[in-house]
Amino acid sequence: MYKGRLKVTAVVLSLSCAPAWSANLLDIYQSAIQKDAQLAASKARFDSRKETEDQAFSGLLPQVNLGASASFNDRTTSPNSGSDVDQETDTTQWSLSGKQVLFNGSIWNDWKAAGLSTQSAQYTYLADQQALTFRTATSYIEVLRAHENLTLRIAEEKAVGRQLEQTKQHFEVGLIPITDVHEAQASFDSTRVNRIVAQNDLNIAFEALTKLTGEIYGELDALSADYPITMPSPASAQEWVSAALNSNPALASAQYAVQAAQENVDSSRSGHYPTIDVTASYGEQYLDSDVSPSGSSGFQSGDTDVQDTVVSLNFNLPLYAGGAVSSSTRQATSDLEEARQNLIFSNRDITQQTRTLYSLVTTNVLRIDARKQAVVSSTSALEATELGYEVGTRNIVDVLIAQRNLYESQRNLTDARYDYVLNYLQLKQVSGQLAQSDMEELNQWLTGDKVTTVEVTKNL
Repeated sequence: MYKGRLKVTAVVLSLSCAPAWSANLLDIYQSAIQKDAQLAASKARFDSRKETEDQAFSGLLPQVNLGASASFNDRTTSPNSGSDVDQETDTTQWSLSGKQVLFNGSIWNDWKAAGLSTQSAQYTYLADQQALTFRTATSYIEVLRAHENLTLRIAEEKAVGRQLEQTKQHFEVGLIPITDVHEAQASFDSTRVNRIVAQNDLNIAFEALTKLTGEIYGELDALSADYPITMPSPASAQEWVSAALNSNPALASAQYAVQAAQENVDSSRSGHYPTIDVTASYGEQYLDSDVSPSGSSGFQSGDTDVQDTVVSLNFNLPLYAGGAVSSSTRQATSDLEEARQNLIFSNRDITQQTRTLYSLVTTNVLRIDARKQAVVSSTSALEATELGYEVGTRNIVDVLIAQRNLYESQRNLTDARYDYVLNYLQLKQVSGQLAQSDMEELNQWLTGDKVTTVEVTKNL
């Protein structure tokens, strides 16, 4: 594999006023935890569900109210016979009342459903945390992949460029026909286009990292060529499936969603059940009344102080609500069936993903070994073809094809390595085992070599 180090100038397109940071995988991951918008939205959704649970529980707690009022009433009465009578009344009153639910199936089931929904949201948040871990690793690895692809494209362009110059020299001394020059020129033009595209692909890959954290990165640490390629452990697809069915947070979220939907069905049915609660109240009312006949020089006062203490046990049995309770129950039952089917789908999907990823990882290991051998074979084939070209038994087309095959083999090996890393991480994610420790372990295999953004130019 071409191991030259790409040295180019970091360029930030359209955001030149912001600094470009140098970072490794763990730096970006820790920043993404704090700044990723998707994870922040998931956290807010989880916090909202927790508040819903508290609100539902409040219906089971005592409800206490304090009320007070003061009023003034000035009344003049004019009878058909006799003098007018003026009456002024000051009224002051206050009351303290409380209510405690003793039995209300709807409130009770709503609280249980809210608690289960909170559990579902908690596991969804955990799944989103693992998804962020994988998204961060994927974005980082794709930058490294794009960088190695560009490195190989540059090496290929240089190799074909040298071949073109050599072909032109041979043509000038009459050793080869002009068609060989045209073939070499066409191959060089194609490799130059591929190199320009690879430069842009690298910049696009850097932009994906910016999407995670909102920060601009101009330089990353590369992955060591000694990164270990091993078979997945445990070495059994069924063991990975069992782990996924037991630990996958998205599946756990779907399971809690089914239980919450069942409680919602019970809550709707409770609309037909009786409710029992106890209420108590205490209040005082003070009336200060002054009465004065028209023409009189004084008032006749009368004060009244009333105290009320009431305790009651209330029973209510709904008889008919216009069909709303039955309709609500049917709707909740349909929601329950939807949740059940979603759980079945999640179970099957996770099982299928786990088996597929396990197969991909094991295949990646074998692919990498085969790709390494292909690079060795392609290198030998190119050397033999170039030697044949020198002695006249091969033409320029054969040499260009051999060069293209060599660099294609090297790119295939690079893709196989990075596919292995991502597939193994995704296998851990699906099985519910992906954690920060996996990022820390991968980060340890990053080298001091730097991967940088590049400016798309016509020539190097």
